[in-house]
Amino acid sequence: GETVVDLYAGVGYFALPLLCRAGVAFAHCCEWAPAAVAALRRNLAANGVAESRYAIHVGDSSAVAPALGRVADRVSLGLTPSSRRGWRPCTRCTSFPSCSSP
Repeated sequence: GETVVDLYAGVGYFALPLLCRAGVAFAHCCEWAPAAVAALRRNLAANGVAESRYAIHVGDSSAVAPALGRVADRVSLGLTPSSRRGWRPCTRCTSFPSCSSP
């Protein structure tokens, strides 16, 4: 029943299993690459995920995620080799009041 923000959604590597198997209620999928966004849309549809259970936010996650406000129960930081670039945006979209950033 949680809301998840996937900072680097790509083609849905993390968002799909979260929505299809883990019981996540809603996923905010942030992705900047047009080809990945198109594949993400196809993959969500192919797996029967209702459009009411996700939103795709196109753009750089460092700008897109904080604009969502404090909506996330969890944040996926699946960027490799390091997720460090996502730490600040993560703290700005999480619903936990103890998480903040300067």
